[in-house]
Amino acid sequence: MTVFLRARWYSMEMAGIVCFTGANIITQARELIEQIGRPLELDTDGIWCVLPNSFPENFVIKTTSVKKPKVTISYPGAMLNIMVKEGFTNDQYQELTEPSSLSYVTRSENSIFFEVDGPYLAMILPASKEEGKKLKKRYAVFNEDGSLAELKGFEIKRRGELQLIKIFQSSVFEAFLKGSTLEEVYSSVAKVADYWLDVLYSKAANMPDSELFELISENRSMSRKLEDYGEQKSTSISTAKRLAEFLGDQMVRDAGLSCRYIISRKPEGSPVTERAIPLAIFQAEPTVRKHFLRKWLKSSSLQDFDIRTILDWDYYIERLGSAVQKIITIPAALQQVKNPVPRVKHPDWLHKKLLEKNDVCKQKKISELFVLEGRRQVGTAQAPEGTQSLGAPDMEDFGLVKPPHSAVPVATKRKRVLWESQEESQDLELTVPWQEILGQPPALGTTQEEWLVWLRFHKKKWQLQARQRLARKKRRRLEAA
Repeated sequence: MTVFLRARWYSMEMAGIVCFTGANIITQARELIEQIGRPLELDTDGIWCVLPNSFPENFVIKTTSVKKPKVTISYPGAMLNIMVKEGFTNDQYQELTEPSSLSYVTRSENSIFFEVDGPYLAMILPASKEEGKKLKKRYAVFNEDGSLAELKGFEIKRRGELQLIKIFQSSVFEAFLKGSTLEEVYSSVAKVADYWLDVLYSKAANMPDSELFELISENRSMSRKLEDYGEQKSTSISTAKRLAEFLGDQMVRDAGLSCRYIISRKPEGSPVTERAIPLAIFQAEPTVRKHFLRKWLKSSSLQDFDIRTILDWDYYIERLGSAVQKIITIPAALQQVKNPVPRVKHPDWLHKKLLEKNDVCKQKKISELFVLEGRRQVGTAQAPEGTQSLGAPDMEDFGLVKPPHSAVPVATKRKRVLWESQEESQDLELTVPWQEILGQPPALGTTQEEWLVWLRFHKKKWQLQARQRLARKKRRRLEAA
């Protein structure tokens, strides 16, 4: 089933129903996981999440069957499958029983099931460079033994990306597994970033030209013929046109041309698309190389044709810095860790956010100092004009209608000692670890009573952790506001 017109079974309505049902299942799974742990990544057909270490994973049930004496049930999987059964079972499923008479039997059918994978050692998620946005379908997952279980969305998986970024990513992910604290982990990954930044800042002084060509070149394939692109502009189109200049038009007649290029510093001020230089020119004869480099760089007096003087090193530093920001520096800042790679600056929005958060002299907003409440007023019992205000009323005043008097605001003083102490205790409860409040958890035990004691304790712990998560989210919203 698909929405393509030439599909074997084309049905836009069925495709919409399937996508809508899948989205609802994943949404409800996320809402359920949020009550227990924390969802990390939502896919169209699954959900990545982190659960407490004490949350039950598998239950082993003993049976009387000789062939299968034990049955293992995944508790998270069963929990999600019950949710699917209750909300997405088709109670009108009809099955043909008698083809001759076209008799059908109606029964309930549900073929949607969750399967639990893992647990895994770590999941690395990059951050977006733009404020308030998140990157979808980009993550790296590692097994307990440190091997890579799944990698999705990064440049290392794509063809034609900058080789420098690929090599950096292939080495930086493994560095996330080193260290026992956040500071140690980010210190480990910062060493990888600093190594490649040193290579760029030193202009690859200790690297052979062959390795440098491989490191900073990009390879893009053109899906169509060059003439089909018309007036479009891109680095691969510029590379193809320049290949045709010194290799001949026959090189770009067919589709699928592979364009390997580097970005030059000259002509200064020109767009990146006009500064793409084919890598093949550096393997050409010296006279040909000098002629075309002077032409493309728009420098007729150029004498130094070393690739290190031609390259736009700032461009490559910016490209590597962008990858470092997404994988290292921005996630570190969002986890309250000092910038582990100081040469890569934070984006302006994040820098401003950190300054506001760490400013000890920050002046609070007036809305943070006062709470808006309804005006409390009370009517006065004043006597009419010309009468005595104190003592017994005059006989002649009985039966007279007293003029209304405006209410005046009354200042009241409340005793807030008990309320403040309760609030302080609640705030303390939401900030300290659950072990200090509830103590150490009891053993799971073997009897039903011991299991119920264990379950009651962990229910209290999960409720406390849920309140702590809500309090943290509230604090983040207030800080962001």
